[in-house]
Amino acid sequence: MIGIFNFEFLMKERKVTIKNRPAGYIGTLLIGMAFSMSWTPCTGPILGAVITLAASDPQSAVVLMTAYSLGFSIPFFILSFFVGKMDWLTSFS
Repeated sequence: MIGIFNFEFLMKERKVTIKNRPAGYIGTLLIGMAFSMSWTPCTGPILGAVITLAASDPQSAVVLMTAYSLGFSIPFFILSFFVGKMDWLTSFS
């Protein structure tokens, strides 16, 4: 069944390289904006569901938003402590 469809365009790597990368606060802001735009399709439906549940039951809104925020941020905090020790990860770049 896979032989019928041609998915070679999905098997190509695409990179954006910037020769003069902006440093400092402006560069950080630009990278953060690009990162957030790329994650919107992943987080948007989940956050929308949490907000919908919070709107339907306002008594649980703080609990739901706190659980969402912690569930989203704790993996990043854990990764930030151990990313320097993951030398095997740099071999893929």
